[in-house]
Parts: sequence; structure tokens; C-alpha cells
Amino acid sequence: MKVTLNQTVISAEQGDITSWSGDCIVNAANTGLFGGGGVDGAIHRAGGPKIAEECALIRSRQGGCLPGEAVATGAGNLPFRAVIHTVGPIWKGGTAGEADILAKCYINSLALAAAISARSVAFPNISTGIYGFPKPLACSVALNAVAEYVSRLEQEDGFPERIDFICYEDDNARLYQEALTNMGKSVSELRSRPLEERNRKVSNSNVEYVVVDSGNSDLRRLIAKLDEELLERYPQERIYGVDFDHPDVRKIIFVIARHRGDALGCGGIRPLTENGAEQPTAELKRFFVDRGSRKMGIASGMLKYLEDQARGRGFREMRLETGGEQPEAIALYMKHGYRPIERFGIYTDNPQCLCYGKSLD
Repeated sequence: MKVTLNQTVISAEQGDITSWSGDCIVNAANTGLFGGGGVDGAIHRAGGPKIAEECALIRSRQGGCLPGEAVATGAGNLPFRAVIHTVGPIWKGGTAGEADILAKCYINSLALAAAISARSVAFPNISTGIYGFPKPLACSVALNAVAEYVSRLEQEDGFPERIDFICYEDDNARLYQEALTNMGKSVSELRSRPLEERNRKVSNSNVEYVVVDSGNSDLRRLIAKLDEELLERYPQERIYGVDFDHPDVRKIIFVIARHRGDALGCGGIRPLTENGAEQPTAELKRFFVDRGSRKMGIASGMLKYLEDQARGRGFREMRLETGGEQPEAIALYMKHGYRPIERFGIYTDNPQCLCYGKSLD
């Protein structure tokens, strides 16, 4: 699967990164740059002692490489312009900034590749081996970081021609290919819009956020669209909806985003309970913006409005659940300060669920 963003082709495939053809490969290294197992060991073995010698020079000069940072050596016996060594985070449950560090691995590696004029770069699946980073979340973080880096480039910066994810394991390859398929749909939808619609900007001052009850027809219509879209990405049993017939639905604060009278998005917050008692924590539910109205600031404005609604009702934290097949949603949440947390409530026993939280204090 391939997606083109800002003149750069992003792809994913199963394979051996040392057999890849291109300018520069990235190594998932350790802080001491000593070589090790997995892809690190494979690159050192294929490249020969020259790579280790250059790593030793870096070690003597600066003590190694910190998590999230990147350094470059020659490729030894490998037919590449360079090997970039980056150190991924060790997974500690998601509360130690692991996602931010992993994103920096990709961004700093791409910046270093650009500095040595590499036009094509191959990445392994950083931190998903012995470091224990959850594979679906790592996939989302990697693709979001790469997309953010590429999207920010200007013509004078020069665009990398190719960024390839070379996945040693089949399950990682499937994750990346599915995520790229979804990313490709979003890109195609944006390009298919009329030019005047793509260039249209919606000012937050022109968007009205309205609290509505659970029976509102616009709310029900938007949630039906959300469920249709989720079914394109997940099996039915993986979708955690809202039972509108349950008495507790009255506890959910639903909001609709309107622009010029049209309902373009929706979302809700509900109190979380523990042992039957309500907690000072709200969960974001049924958050959605219609496909034809994305990339216009509506999601950001609505998220901030819902956070204000939560604060006004005494909640001190917001939590949410999403999945690895929604990299664009994860990017939005992380942009607004949400960070990975342990799975909670009904999501606790489902390893496919990715949970995020944010303090409202």
C-alpha cells in the first residue's frame, strides 16, 4: 500500500530492511549504540565492524544517543549512503511520555536524513520488540509523525521521494498497510472535493456549538454516519457505542457543531463511574465530524468546547478510547494534549483499545 503526501510516497511492506534498496536506513538502536538483538543486530551483522567502530567514536564524543534522538554512521558493507541510529522508548504503560519520544525518533531521523541529502529512507518498527511498545499505537504514532513532518515541508526544503516502513513481522506489516489504506482514503476524499471547497476556511466564530438532548435528529444522523465509517475499519464487536434506550443516556452531555445551520459534527461527555460511584473524570464519546467538513478546524473547536463543558461541571480529567485504525483521530487528540494511559472501564481487557487522557486542571 502506498500513499502520496506532499510529493512523498509513503509505503509499508514485510521484509528485511538490510535488503531494501534506497539511500538510507534507520536502525532501532540502544542508548549506548552497542548493537544488540532484532533489527539492531541484523544491521550490525550485515554492515560489518565498520558500523560498530563509528558508533564507538560517537560514544566517545557524546556518550551515546538519548531516546528520541538520532545519529548517523556510514553503512559499512551495506549499499546505503548512511545508517541512522535512533533510540526508541521503553514502554512503561504510556504515562512516561513514550508516544512523544517515539514520534521524535521518526522526525529526528527524517531531519538527519535530509541533512545528508538522502532522498529515500526506510524505517523498521521502532520499540515494538523487546521494548514492548504496543504495536497498534506504535503504528499510529509513526505514521502521524511522518505525515506531520512531510506536511510541514516547503518546496525549498526539498521533499523525500520515498519513506518506506519495512516490517520484519507480518502483523506489523498488516497494521501499517491498513492504516495507510485509511490514510489514502482521507487524502483521496480531500482531493476529490471541488477546489473552492478545499480552500474554504471555517472560522470558529462562525461555528455554533449547541448542547442537545439524546433524541435530537441531527445528533442521531451524525452518529449513524460515525457508525458507518467505523464499520469500514473495525468489526461490529469492536465498536463501543451509546445505548440510547439505557436510562443512563440522560447523564451524557451531547453537543452538535453547526455552521450556517448545518450540523457538521457531534460529540458527548459522560461521567465515569467506579464501584457505582461517579468520579471527577469525563469520557469523550461519539466524537465525529462529517467527512466533507474535515480539515476546517471544526474538530478542534468542538473538542475544546466539550472540555470547557466538562470543566464547568466539575470534571478534572478527560479520557477517551480509540483504535490504531484511526491515526488521524490520534493525531488530533495528541495535538490537544492527550497522552496514552492504561486501558480503563469496559476497555480494560481489550488489547486493541488505545486509551488517552488529559488533565483539565
